[in-house]
Amino acid sequence: MLLRISHLTVGVSGKNFSHTVVMEELAINLWNWGITKMAEDVINEMERAIVRHVSCTLASWCEGPDQSEMTLQRNVLMTMNTGKGWIDVGKPELATGFLDTSMTNLEKLYSMLTQRSAQETDVNSYKDHVERDLFKVLTYQAEAAVAQKDFLIASERIQRCKDMLQRQPKKAIYLSILCYNFGVETYEDKKYEQSSFWLRQTVSFHISLNVVSAMGKMAAQKDGETLILNNQYSATDLLGRAAQIAMENNQQNVAVKALLCVIEQSLDIQQVFMSLRCLMRLTLHQERPEDKDKRVLNSENLMSYLNIAYKKLTENLTWDGLHEKRMEEAQWLRKVAWNVAVGAQESPSIMRDCLLLSYKISLFCPCDKIVMVAQSSCLFMAAAVDLLLARTAVDHSEQVKLLVQSLENINICREIQNNLKAAGDFPNDTKETLLLLYEFEIRAKLNDGMLENMLESVWEMPNLDAKILESIASLSMEAPAYYPSICKKALHGALSLHRKQDPPDVSRLSKCLHSLVKLSLPERLAELEDCQQEEAWGYYQEALSFISNAEGYPEIEILWLMTRAWNTGVFLYSLKRLPDAGRWFALAMRLLNHLESLKSSYESKMVALYSNILDKLDKAALSDE
Repeated sequence: MLLRISHLTVGVSGKNFSHTVVMEELAINLWNWGITKMAEDVINEMERAIVRHVSCTLASWCEGPDQSEMTLQRNVLMTMNTGKGWIDVGKPELATGFLDTSMTNLEKLYSMLTQRSAQETDVNSYKDHVERDLFKVLTYQAEAAVAQKDFLIASERIQRCKDMLQRQPKKAIYLSILCYNFGVETYEDKKYEQSSFWLRQTVSFHISLNVVSAMGKMAAQKDGETLILNNQYSATDLLGRAAQIAMENNQQNVAVKALLCVIEQSLDIQQVFMSLRCLMRLTLHQERPEDKDKRVLNSENLMSYLNIAYKKLTENLTWDGLHEKRMEEAQWLRKVAWNVAVGAQESPSIMRDCLLLSYKISLFCPCDKIVMVAQSSCLFMAAAVDLLLARTAVDHSEQVKLLVQSLENINICREIQNNLKAAGDFPNDTKETLLLLYEFEIRAKLNDGMLENMLESVWEMPNLDAKILESIASLSMEAPAYYPSICKKALHGALSLHRKQDPPDVSRLSKCLHSLVKLSLPERLAELEDCQQEEAWGYYQEALSFISNAEGYPEIEILWLMTRAWNTGVFLYSLKRLPDAGRWFALAMRLLNHLESLKSSYESKMVALYSNILDKLDKAALSDE
């Protein structure tokens, strides 16, 4: 359709076309078709601009020398909207001709209205309508001129708009926002003088409203006073005011740009932090996006603002004489950083960075208990996040970096914990325990020689729990760590604590014995040494004692012990170490008798094999005699 209509005017020249009325009707129908299809999302903005262009061109070709008011009004509407359409799709050069035509038709229309009798009731209403359209066209022409880098045309059109504000005061806000946008656009193009001009206009329009109001009052009172206006503002003051206007008119993106400009340019540290607070509140008060990527983007934006704030806090000279104010800002910012971290759980790296920012910002706060506890919590959680990331890191160097970072934060966190203790404020024992486990895991993964020393400090812990020792045992053997001697010491300690319990936790105790047997009896029995065999035998005897005297020893653990004992006997029998083999077979049979639901699956086969083995052992013993 668009391809066909774009060629309708090709070959048309002069006024010798006999079907003008038909062509005019086609132009109007095409215009209406574009409106309908745009509403139905059938065509996009660019395609609508083309449709408008073609229909407007057809309509103008049909114009005669003497146009009626209705025709002029229709043509103003079409040319004005066609020009605006081209501006909106980034083709301002195509808009200029249509907007010029619109301006010409508006002037004709206004002239026709003024020639009519002033007593006609609708004349003034029509004039107001024409002036509103005139104002629109002037702003569109200014937009097109700025887009084409024509400052003179743009400023001249805006000046004409300013001249109309006394008759249309409500347009001041719109004009203010428009000039602010021009200011931002020229600022980004590094045309700072032009940017300053546009930003000054932004504020002057609100002042103009007051001027108009004052002039009206003076006229009513026949007061001959002269109003003097002082309009001396810094560029950052203008930007700040522009940001406020944008926020009041729900133009958040515009407000953000303005506030960022203030933060970058202002030498007034209090103005900078006021702008930072506004920026953060704008983002924090947004409705939480459903899309994860948008949520992460919001967190990234907030983190960038917090980084700016932290950098500004470190600039000591700018805070001269404002010590209390700096502490006040730091208190607010550290809480914001904490809240951003808590809300950024979908992105662990952002969460970690915001936690560390909260800690670093808190260094500018009074060093009281509340702040120290907050610092400790930030470092503790940051260390946990780094450790979590290190566990899943694929690149070894990245893993090492994360582990080292985590260890550094643990050390600082522990210093704060010790300071709290010294002040008589006893920190949470759970945090102390987790710090120790985190440090142990990190040093194990880094193959740190201090691991043995760490275990010594564990024994000195008050209220030492078997769970801590079990965790240390597990961590000491978790790849890439491999510390069997530390693992055994920790398991022995845990087993000792379990024995002291009344009643003992048989399930956890069985797991400790399982691990100790596994460490003593290697998977490859060919590597079995006599000392290991005796060590394992001792664990088996302890397990049998608990199995016989305590209720609830897991049957699956009994089965595992039985299987390992039998396989050890088979291995020793193959080495002709018959007495050793005999006692391991006998041990396996004793464990068989403690099975319940699983006993029937193994009993017949094992009894037969054991009987056969005993016969061979007896024969071997007789032959030795």
